[in-house]
Amino acid sequence: MRAIEDSFAGHVPQVVLDFEKHPDARPFEVFSKLAVGLSRHCPQFGRLPFPLVSLCSAVVAREPDVAIGPRVAEELREAIAQTSPTIGFATRIADLARSVSEAGSAPELGGAVDVLVKLIAMAEGRRLSNRFRKIGAGDARAVLTDLITAVRDDVDNEAVDKTFGKAFCADLRCAFDGWVNSARRSANCLVLLDNSHLPAGQAFLSVLQQVRGEDPVAFVATSREWNASWRHRWRRPGIADEPGSGLPPPRRPDQAGGDAVDAERLSKDWYLVLLGELTEQDTTELAPSHASFVHRLTGGLPWAVRRVVSALPDSPSVRDLRSVLAGLADESAKYLLQEFESLTEQEDLITASAGRGIEFLADPKVLGSEMPYGLGELRAPLVNNFWVRGEGERLVLNPWLRRVLLYLLATRPDDHRASWAKVHTLCRTRQEKHGSQVEALYHRLALEDVESVVVHLSGPLDADDVLFGDKAGRLWLQDLDAITAAPNRLPADRDPRDQVEQLIETIPHARNSRALSRLVAALWLYSDPLADPSRALRQTIATALDHVAIQVHGAGALVLQDRAEAYRKGLL
Repeated sequence: MRAIEDSFAGHVPQVVLDFEKHPDARPFEVFSKLAVGLSRHCPQFGRLPFPLVSLCSAVVAREPDVAIGPRVAEELREAIAQTSPTIGFATRIADLARSVSEAGSAPELGGAVDVLVKLIAMAEGRRLSNRFRKIGAGDARAVLTDLITAVRDDVDNEAVDKTFGKAFCADLRCAFDGWVNSARRSANCLVLLDNSHLPAGQAFLSVLQQVRGEDPVAFVATSREWNASWRHRWRRPGIADEPGSGLPPPRRPDQAGGDAVDAERLSKDWYLVLLGELTEQDTTELAPSHASFVHRLTGGLPWAVRRVVSALPDSPSVRDLRSVLAGLADESAKYLLQEFESLTEQEDLITASAGRGIEFLADPKVLGSEMPYGLGELRAPLVNNFWVRGEGERLVLNPWLRRVLLYLLATRPDDHRASWAKVHTLCRTRQEKHGSQVEALYHRLALEDVESVVVHLSGPLDADDVLFGDKAGRLWLQDLDAITAAPNRLPADRDPRDQVEQLIETIPHARNSRALSRLVAALWLYSDPLADPSRALRQTIATALDHVAIQVHGAGALVLQDRAEAYRKGLL
């Protein structure tokens, strides 16, 4: 926010408002504060006038006990005084506002509005022009009528907020109207809203969404939390808008079902931008002793980093690290899945997390769901809410989201219709049917079938009549990495090295089988920070790679030795 503010300082009218400093601000107060900020002098633009907002402020300030309370009334009077050369003018505006609010008939109200607007223009040190006469005869009368009606009708707070919003937008449009103004005011104003996740910020954005149109202002808002109303109102530029992405288009107002909104206009006006993913270095400042573990576990998601760090004891044991997700799963699921309102949607996401990417979201044979997802309707909120990212040619879930979903999948009882074993078996069958051997072995390993993986990987190593060349070595490592990235549900109360030996103790001995079996099992655990949080298996992996490399012939052996050295030096 500071970088944006500094970049545009002196170039366009701008204002910064931090909702953390104004936690109780009503939307109409925010509009008043923004008007004061944008009315400051800016080279080329001059001083933007906000007569309608000043008019609304004057009227509302005259009814402190009925409408807004003494504290807010005093703030509004100060805001009026800030835009006036003397306090006397502000007093005259407020006095006239009383007579305006008491005007009964339309002619009397219209005349009073005209006089009030002229007085505001004089108080702001501007020469009266046709523009102000136009406002006084048109927008001002409608705005003031709405406001007085709201105040008289037992304080319709929502109407007061919307009236201020309409006045703010109308003032801005008028300030940029006409050949002279459009020539000198050739760029939008800038409004920076910090901490809009707070209740005051969410209330303001809700009103703003209802009143804004083609206004010459850009709003930039930050939020630490997800706002559930964004599901149908905001669109992420990029992959969700590309033809052929497999994502359903935004629902139009004339289509039935759900909260119909003008998605085409909203997607043009508002965009979400993901900021603040923490690097491992950033994480070090929060968790000096376990930064690597926390970052690998959370993927740098700030919300998750904070929760994990706060959940760890001062001197955590390996067992503490391995079991940390158990105490965070319910809270994390509630936070991460709030965009998916139905229990069926949430259950289907848990089931689909078994896949490496999100390819099973539209596969009813894997999900076993009765929901009519069509082309994969669950993909749209995942993509637009930044819960997926590109990895090669596939879309994969955010690391923390997937880790939580996999934990929930692993804790389903064995007799569940979509238990861990049943889902991974279905996925394996589907991949084998489509000829994706490596993908099928990924799910076999998730079912603790280490032997099948060893048999597959030993094929190229045992072929005496074919040299294991450089290219073959790289492809072999690529398959090894892809398969051993499989998830697991191994118990968290055992030492990782002991678990490796337990996994391979029943595999028959053959050429390369012992070292290769140990390599597969160790890499499988090592790829999961919860299975090997302290990376105790690095040396085991390096030694196993060396043993495998010694027994093969060709330049591929050097490729395996280089990988072993990388593990030994802690580069991987």
